[in-house]
Amino acid sequence: MKRIFILSLMVIFSASLAVAQELRQFKVKEEPRPSSIPVFTQYPKDAAVIIYSSIPTLVFESNTDGILANKSVEGENKYVLILRTETQTLTVKSPGFMEAKLKIQRMQAKDVKYYSIESTARSFDPEKGDLVLRTVPAGAKILIDSLPDFDHYTPYSLNNFEAKTYKIRLIKEDYDTVLVRVEIKKGEKISKIVELTPHFGLLLVETAQGNELRVDDKLVPFEDGIPVKIPVGKRKVTVSKPKYIPVSQILEIGPNDNPANAILLKASLIPDFGVWDFKVSPASAKVYLDDTFLFLDGTPVEIPAGKRKFRIQATGYEDTVFTENVRRLENRVAGFNLRRQTGRIQVSSEPDEAEVYLGDSLLGYTPYFSDNIPTGSYILSIRKERYRNTDYPVNLRKDELVSRSATLEGQGRLTVTGTPGATFRVFSRDSNPVDFQGSIPVFSMNLNPGKYTIYFNYPGYEKESRDFTIDDQDEILNFDLTQTDGKFFRFTAFGNPRIYNLYDDRVGVSFVWARQVFKSKLMSDLTKNEVGNFSVDSYNIEIPLEAPPFRFIIGYGINEKKTYYSSYNPVTESGKKLSGGFRFENYFLSFTYTPFVLAERFSPSIGFRMEKLDLYFLDKTAGTTRKVSIANGSPSLDLNFYLSNKGSTPFFKLSWFPYDGNKWSESRTSIHFGLLF
Repeated sequence: MKRIFILSLMVIFSASLAVAQELRQFKVKEEPRPSSIPVFTQYPKDAAVIIYSSIPTLVFESNTDGILANKSVEGENKYVLILRTETQTLTVKSPGFMEAKLKIQRMQAKDVKYYSIESTARSFDPEKGDLVLRTVPAGAKILIDSLPDFDHYTPYSLNNFEAKTYKIRLIKEDYDTVLVRVEIKKGEKISKIVELTPHFGLLLVETAQGNELRVDDKLVPFEDGIPVKIPVGKRKVTVSKPKYIPVSQILEIGPNDNPANAILLKASLIPDFGVWDFKVSPASAKVYLDDTFLFLDGTPVEIPAGKRKFRIQATGYEDTVFTENVRRLENRVAGFNLRRQTGRIQVSSEPDEAEVYLGDSLLGYTPYFSDNIPTGSYILSIRKERYRNTDYPVNLRKDELVSRSATLEGQGRLTVTGTPGATFRVFSRDSNPVDFQGSIPVFSMNLNPGKYTIYFNYPGYEKESRDFTIDDQDEILNFDLTQTDGKFFRFTAFGNPRIYNLYDDRVGVSFVWARQVFKSKLMSDLTKNEVGNFSVDSYNIEIPLEAPPFRFIIGYGINEKKTYYSSYNPVTESGKKLSGGFRFENYFLSFTYTPFVLAERFSPSIGFRMEKLDLYFLDKTAGTTRKVSIANGSPSLDLNFYLSNKGSTPFFKLSWFPYDGNKWSESRTSIHFGLLF
């Protein structure tokens, strides 16, 4: 039994020894201390250990649980541990390695210790050695004099290199180039850390958003909380913003690439302006500050401090110009009422006591004079009962005298009496611009001397008209209209009775366009082949006769000359393509009924149209011409638009024909443009 126990111990010891022989060992070495690290901006009361290693799987444990944070960044070959400042022992682990102990003595706040940890395993070739090369910061290009094709960046492990001394240059943009000599010894693995010196320093600016940073008068972009690179040396640093007092300092910028050691510049700018709230009358006035237009939108405006020149001007008003010392941080309500520019007006008339109007404003009575009339463009009107108004366009300028004198022309008074409710129109037969409507039993108005016609066309009564002449005396006309046997429909729109016979006894001419679609059966009869529908533009001239509530129309289609055929090459149902030409002529007669007129210029109507069409097909293959004649009829719905409420007027009409002969053509809409005479 004793032999068995001893034998088991020997087996266990042998197995442990074999495992220990398979595990590699760590080589732990303390490195010289470079500059501080940025993590202390977050951990100002703690210490740190920075460990450089090409082994990517290191794990650290503290016997006092003193590791507060692991700030390592994968791929940098660097481990950053935030520690309590107490004395503690770190255990270093990694698969395939034996554990190593790293005793950390008590440190001060913000203190840093640097170490390197690499494998103690020898190179493959005992006649060669290894070198682990690092830079602070990383990313430097490695140039080895004896190896021109070598192209790598720090950190980098040079394994199985010939044992000798190498001249190595480390190059990184914005940093000094460093030349180092490194001796690689046979069978050894060494670590080299090189701290690079930057060409710049870091400046952290704390200021309000929207402020600008300038270094030696050059604009430098920056972001809040992020240090900016500043060239090394004595620099003029300025923080500024329009209308604020800038903050400027001369700073000695030393080499530094560590954000934790960035120079802090706090800049609180003081406003260099006053705030004015402009209240200007008239509202259209323009304000200029130091001869620069100042846009006003009803909100207070920032005015730069100091002596400032203001100019306020508006058309038709006196300019206001002044100089004011604007104080810093002042708030002021600036109210200005501009004084109108004025001119003088003098008016006389024969007879006097006439009213003097400037636009719609009554100024007084003739003889009239004023020296306080605002400048501008007006219509000066001289008015007196039973006299014709006299109007003058006036452009009154500053300090100008406008003088007008008028001999007023007397008017006569027209009084119309008669059938209650009857409506009439009065037209001038000479140069007087008179065309208006009225209604009785009693109607009175003043008219200029001249020749006129009064016209009654009142539904339910016989039409009646009368010519009369007006001088400067009164004229009384009485009309007792005679009722007709027929009854006419009346329509009330917008609360006013409208007569539908406004355009009575008018003849006109109009141009008509429509899109005509001839059906398959008609085109097959014409071509003697089975073909589909055919559409063509139709152009017509028509002559309407207005006899409200009726309209009579005759027309003729001018679609093509007899010697000209439109190209027509239909494809038959059998796939054969015909070669030919097409034209057609049409003659039509229609009448419509208008039950009412809306607002004297718009009226709907219904009607009926009778039409004869002659269609021609020129068969170019056979060299023959075939003709088909049809007659058809269709009801119509029309919308009539008169461009004037006078008898002679341009007009526009839309007509819709639900069907034209049913089997011959499809429904269509036509557009009419014309003129009534």
